Amino acid sequence: QDMFPLFRGTKLELPVMLAAYYGLRRGEVLGLKWSAIDFENKTITISHTFERFSVDGKMTDVSKNRTKNLSSFRTLPLIPEVEQALLAAKRNAANTISSVMSESQNTARGKSRRKQK
Repeated sequence: QDMFPLFRGTKLELPVMLAAYYGLRRGEVLGLKWSAIDFENKTITISHTFERFSVDGKMTDVSKNRTKNLSSFRTLPLIPEVEQALLAAKRNAANTISSVMSESQNTARGKSRRKQK
């Protein structure tokens, strides 16, 4: 409980919460997709992983559609505190995407208007 305030409001808050509440490996946290979270049935399914490693001195990212081993594939109950944090993150992601899209569209419209003049 003492570590959560240290990460509150940072980009690490949700990953730390997922790792602490569920005991997820780093690759499982990074491999988590929105499709793995079922808000209706209040479950979270661990089925993907993400790895970063060095190949010939260059960092390579690999997303896998499987877990480390068969027993690592699991569906867990969605803890209320985690659910609230996930919903907030999803809202923020939607807001970020929509504001970026609006900004891009406005910029594109401005350019097309300038070309018409």
